[in-house]
Amino acid sequence: IPQEIGVVIVSRPIQVFSIPDKFKLDQYIMHGGKVVFMVDRTTASLDSMKGDAQFLALNRELGLDDLFFKYGVRVAPDLVQDLECTRIPMFVGQTAGESQFELFPWYYDLLAVPSDQHEITRSLDRVNSFFASSIDTLKTKSRIKKTILLTSSPYARLQGVPATIDFNILRYPPEPSEFGQSFVPLAVLLEGKFNSLFENRPAGEATENYKSAGMEIKSTSTGGAVVIVSDGELIKTGVTKSTGEIIPAGYNIYEGMQFANKAFIINTLEYLLDERGLTASRNRSIKLRLIDKNKAAEEKLKWQLVNILFPLLALALFGIIYQFVRRRIYT
Repeated sequence: IPQEIGVVIVSRPIQVFSIPDKFKLDQYIMHGGKVVFMVDRTTASLDSMKGDAQFLALNRELGLDDLFFKYGVRVAPDLVQDLECTRIPMFVGQTAGESQFELFPWYYDLLAVPSDQHEITRSLDRVNSFFASSIDTLKTKSRIKKTILLTSSPYARLQGVPATIDFNILRYPPEPSEFGQSFVPLAVLLEGKFNSLFENRPAGEATENYKSAGMEIKSTSTGGAVVIVSDGELIKTGVTKSTGEIIPAGYNIYEGMQFANKAFIINTLEYLLDERGLTASRNRSIKLRLIDKNKAAEEKLKWQLVNILFPLLALALFGIIYQFVRRRIYT
C-alpha cells in the first residue's frame, strides 16, 4: 500500500487500490461494499528526516475529504503527539572512535489504545502508530453507527500543520501538563446506510459508463461498513537488508517488541468479511497491558512508602497484639 493513500476494498478476493476513482468507490459502498481506508493526512515521515535534524511536515491533499465528510468523518490535518510512545535511537557522542546511540521517546510513534467496546479491538495489545492524525466524527443525514476502534493515551496533544518536526525535542524532558488531551480518535468503524457523495449531482463520464454497462446507480446504500485509520504506515512491513528477513507489521526493531498491528488488521478484515467466529475466538486470549509510566512516576513515592512502611507497621502491630494476648493468657 503506497504511503500517499492506502485503500483496501474488502471483497472476495481482496482488491487493493492506490488512487481510487471516487465515483466507483462510492458506488461500491452504495451496493453494500466494505472498505478500509488507511491514510497519511500529512507528509511527515521519519525517513524524510535522515541526515537532517528537522523536517517540515505539510498537509497532504488526498482528494477524499468530501467523501469522508459525507460518511460522517473528518481526518484533521494535524499530528498527534503522545507521551506513551516507542523510542528511536539518537546519536549522543563518540567513545574510542565509535558512535554512541541511546533510545529516546519519540512522541510521534505513539502506542494507540484499542477499544474494549468492539470485537475487532477487544483484548488487543497496543498498536504502534506513526505520525497519525486525529479523527472527528460528524453528524450525517442518514443514521450511521460510529465506533471508535483506536485512540491515543490520556497524555496526548495535537500539532497543526505546516509544522517543523525537530529531533531536538528528544533532548529535553517533556512537560506532562502540556499533554492534556485524552483518547484522541485514530481509527473509526462506520456501519449503516450511507448516502452517496454524488447524490443529486452528476459524476461526469463515470455515470454514463455505469449506465451503458447496465449497472444501477444508487444514492443510498443497502448497508455496508467503512473503516478509516489515520495512519497509512500502521500496516507497513520491512526487510532486514543483511538477511532479507521480513519484519512483520508492528515489530519495533529498536526496542525488539512486537505490537498488535497485524492482529488489528486481520481482525478488521475478518469482521468486515463476516468471519465473526474467528474474531471472537481471538478475543478470548488475555493480553498483558502496559504500565501507565506517567502515573507511575507521579505516584512513585506513595507506593514506595506503602510497600516499605506498611509491612513494617503491620508486623509491629501484630507483635503488640500477640504480646498483649499472651500476657492476658499467662499472667
